[in-house]
Amino acid sequence: MTTPATGSAALIGFTREPFPGIRDTAATVHYVRPALPANSRFGFAKNPAAEVNQSGFVEQGTPGAITGPIDFGCRFSVQTLFFLLTHFFRDITKSTLESGVYQYVCELDRTLAERTLSLLYGIPPVDQLWQHNMLIGQLVANIGANTEVVARVTGQALHFTRLGSAVADAGNTGTWAYAPVCRGPLASEAAGNLFLEVTDLAPLKFKLKQAVGTTPPTMSGSTKITQLYGPDGNAIYVNGLADTGAEIGIFDENKDPFMVCVPGDATDHAAIDVGDVYYFPAPGEWDLPASPTYLAGQRFLSAHQLNQYSTDGGSSWVDFNTQTSVLTVADPIAADNGSGSRYGYGLDRSGLQFNPTIQVAQKERSRAFRTLYELNKVVKLRTYFQGQLLAGGPYRESLLLDWNAAQITALAAPVSGPASVIETTTFQGVTDDSGNAPLTVTLISDQDYATT
Repeated sequence: MTTPATGSAALIGFTREPFPGIRDTAATVHYVRPALPANSRFGFAKNPAAEVNQSGFVEQGTPGAITGPIDFGCRFSVQTLFFLLTHFFRDITKSTLESGVYQYVCELDRTLAERTLSLLYGIPPVDQLWQHNMLIGQLVANIGANTEVVARVTGQALHFTRLGSAVADAGNTGTWAYAPVCRGPLASEAAGNLFLEVTDLAPLKFKLKQAVGTTPPTMSGSTKITQLYGPDGNAIYVNGLADTGAEIGIFDENKDPFMVCVPGDATDHAAIDVGDVYYFPAPGEWDLPASPTYLAGQRFLSAHQLNQYSTDGGSSWVDFNTQTSVLTVADPIAADNGSGSRYGYGLDRSGLQFNPTIQVAQKERSRAFRTLYELNKVVKLRTYFQGQLLAGGPYRESLLLDWNAAQITALAAPVSGPASVIETTTFQGVTDDSGNAPLTVTLISDQDYATT
C-alpha cells in the first residue's frame, strides 16, 4: 500500500511577489510550522445541469468557479507576525534603535499597492503546489490563560500550479531578471517536464514542449508564444501552446488553461539570449525542502501581554488584566469573478471594512467598561506583548497594537452560577475626527528585514 498524506508533515511557506500573481523564484521563502487545522487547496465548483432528459437520470453538470481559500495557523511571534501584519498595512517605517535592534511601525495607507504573496503548500507525500496572487483577509489570535497562542490566518489566492520552480539550463548565456513562471494544470502530467526555449527577441518569443527528463528536447514544431505586456509595461501571463500548436492545459468545456510568463519588462527581456532554455518540473518531479528554515522568534503567551486604555487622549493610561482575549485584525477580501476565466481576476477590499477588534474577558470588578459602553465613549487602547531582551537591553522583542480610537461595541456579563461573574467586552477600532486609521502596529526585533 502507498503511504497516505499526513498532517504531521504539512509544510507552508510564503514569499512576496514583485508583481501581483507573479513569483520571484529567487526570493527567500519564509516557512512557518503550521498549527493545524490547515486548508489551502483550491476548490472546483460544479454547477447542476439546467437540462433534463427522458431517462429521468441527472444530466452532467458544468464546471463552476475555481477558488483558492487560505486557512492555517502559525506561531504568535514577532518574526512570523512581521510578514503577516505588514501585509495588511503596506506603509512600513523602519528605524534602528541600537546596533542589531530594529523597529518597524506599520500604518495602513490604502493609496499604496497591495503586497501580494505566493504560498507553498505541501501535504507529503501526495500533494504540493504553489499558490499565487494571495491576499490575507483576517488574522485572529486566541489568547488563553498561559496557553500557547496561535495566529490563525485566512485569505484567498487566485491561481495555482503543481509544477515546480523553473530550472535554468546550464548552457544559458543570457541575463534573466526573473525566471519564467507558470500557472494552471498540465493536460498530461505523464508527458513530463515542460521546457521553454527562447526563439526571438524584440518582441520576446518562445516555444514550449513537454519531455521526460531534464535534457532539452528538439522543438521541431512551428508554434511560438509571444510574450505580452500590460499597461504598466510589465509582462503578463499568456496561454501556453506546445510547439505543435496543441494545448498544454485544458481548454474545452472544463476550461482550465496552462499559462506562462517571463516576468519583467522589454528592457529586462533584451538581455535574454535566443536559445536560452528553462524547464518547469512536472508534478512528482520536484521536492519540498528537506530542512526548511522556519520563521522563529520567541512565542508570546498571555504572561507577556499588557493592556491599557485612556479616556483623556493618551495623557494618562489605566492598566487592566484579562483572563482571555481574542485579537482580530480583519480587512476582508472578495474575489472578482466573471467572464474570461473560471478563476477570479482580482481580489477587492473595501476601505470601510478594515476592522481591528479585541474581545477581552475578565472578572467583573468595577463598572468602568460598562460606563464607557453606556456613554458611548471613544478611548485610546493599547495591547502589547513584551518578550526577551535584545542585544543585552534595554529593548525587548515586542509587539505593540495601538488603537488610536476604539469604542466598546458589545458587553456581556451573564450571572450563570454561584461563581465570579465574567465580563466579556469587545473593543472595535474606529477612525477619529481626522480620518486616521484605527490601528497602528509597532514591532521591535533583532531581525533586519527589508520593507519594500
